[in-house]
Amino acid sequence: MAIRDKAGIKTRAMAQFNVRWDDYSSGVRLVTAVIHAQIRHGTGDLHGELSKAFRKLGNDIIECIVDEL
Repeated sequence: MAIRDKAGIKTRAMAQFNVRWDDYSSGVRLVTAVIHAQIRHGTGDLHGELSKAFRKLGNDIIECIVDEL
C-alpha cells in the first residue's frame, strides 16, 4: 500500500476516533469513580489523565495497525 494511502487512512481513523471518544469515554469515568472511592482523598484531575492516556493508546493502536497495511 502506498505511503500516501496509509497516511490518509491513518488521518481519517484518528479523526473518527477522536470525534467518537467522548461518546465512549464513560468507561474512563467509571474507572475514575472506583479509584476515587478507594483513595478517598484528592488526586488532581484523574479523569483528565486517564482520558489522555486512553486517547493516546487508541491513536497509537490505529497508527500501528495502519503501518502494517
